[in-house]
Amino acid sequence: MPDGRPLPQSVEAEQSVLGAALQSTFAATEISETLTKEDFANLSHGEIFEAVAGLVREGNPVDLVTTADALKRRGTLEAVGGRKYLAELSGMVPAPSSAPYYAGLVRDKAVLRHLIETAGEIVAKSFTEEDDPADVLNYAEREILAIGQRGKRAEYYPLQEILRLSIERMEELSKKNTDGLTGLTTGFPKLDQMTLGLQPSDLIVLAARPGMGKTSLALNIAANAALKADAKVMIFSLEMDELQLGVRLMAAESMIPSDELRGGKVYRDKAKIEKLGEAQQALSRATINIDSTSGIQISEIRNKCRRMKLKEGLDLVIVDYLQLMDFGGNGKNSSRPENRQQEIATLSRMLKQLAREMECPFIVLSQLSRAVEQRGGHRPNLSDLRESGAIEQDADIVMFIYQEDEKGENDSRPDPELTRQLYIAKHRNGETGYITLQWLGQFTKFAHYDFSEDPLSVL
Repeated sequence: MPDGRPLPQSVEAEQSVLGAALQSTFAATEISETLTKEDFANLSHGEIFEAVAGLVREGNPVDLVTTADALKRRGTLEAVGGRKYLAELSGMVPAPSSAPYYAGLVRDKAVLRHLIETAGEIVAKSFTEEDDPADVLNYAEREILAIGQRGKRAEYYPLQEILRLSIERMEELSKKNTDGLTGLTTGFPKLDQMTLGLQPSDLIVLAARPGMGKTSLALNIAANAALKADAKVMIFSLEMDELQLGVRLMAAESMIPSDELRGGKVYRDKAKIEKLGEAQQALSRATINIDSTSGIQISEIRNKCRRMKLKEGLDLVIVDYLQLMDFGGNGKNSSRPENRQQEIATLSRMLKQLAREMECPFIVLSQLSRAVEQRGGHRPNLSDLRESGAIEQDADIVMFIYQEDEKGENDSRPDPELTRQLYIAKHRNGETGYITLQWLGQFTKFAHYDFSEDPLSVL
């Protein structure tokens, strides 16, 4: 009893839910899937529930006789009030169909008790000052979220229902002008064609050696999604600050060289000032938030994503880049992994879990090892992902950006200086392959490459 006050509970609801279970095996099955022994404030009621749940697990009928026998075998029949109390419970409920309602009351009271208990533990950890503050925050967040998940169960669906919902989904998509996309557009036709758009809950790893344009491509996708699909985008930039990213976005949208924007030369040309104003006006319509916290921890990313989802909605998250993230936690009781490879593996797994929680695609940028530079053609492999093979395992899509070798006199390939190859090396739910993109480095911009046109026609 904290502060002398009794903990939240409803003896009547506990009695009613058990009474319903004793009248009907179906009701007993229902409550055994939503409640646990710990949800009952009365210890005797928790023991009776455990006996009922055991009968359900074993496939046995639930009634007064079988429950009393199960309690007798557990050696607790008399401790819970004997057969007389079981008979009293059974007579308290007019209809077993009310079991879900009473189970809800029991669960609600249990949630409040768990919150009180967890809050006390959080206060105690905070006062001792033995743990790293980030670990205490992670503990608080994890435990409170776990309370919210108690009693929830994943529903199963018969195949007939799944097929019906699938047909409805396909019909809905056919009525929309989405070009067959089921996810968020990237603004690059070939990439959209291969992926059907960026899918909710997908972890998409975009990797390259330094200087290949991975940040630029991620920003281009962010702007395209925000401007063309009204997507709500969150960018976590661990390498560049928000002003640097702002200049890159403006350069790509205005088609004014980024060095002119950085150096202020643009204000010497009236025509470029107008183009800059148009770009600013266009980008101002986009919902793109940028967080440039250096060495941001995964817990901070999680918290900020949750806040944005609640406040504005969240359709796409970009993290630039994985190897600069901090797991957090340095206290003596910290759960920090032992080495950097394990840390990166844990971070990639947590980002995948966060993508599922947020129900939106996560594009995570990653470095590649130097091995790719010694290889002919410079084409990366999945084994080149730096520091962890777990990245490959967790990712739904792995994409590499690379520049092909210089071509010979009679080589019909596009000029490597004006193009980049986007290699989809892993695609959990679709095809893999290569996409040639036009690279306009002075504007930090990628564009769709049309082999029938002049590579610089976009200018």
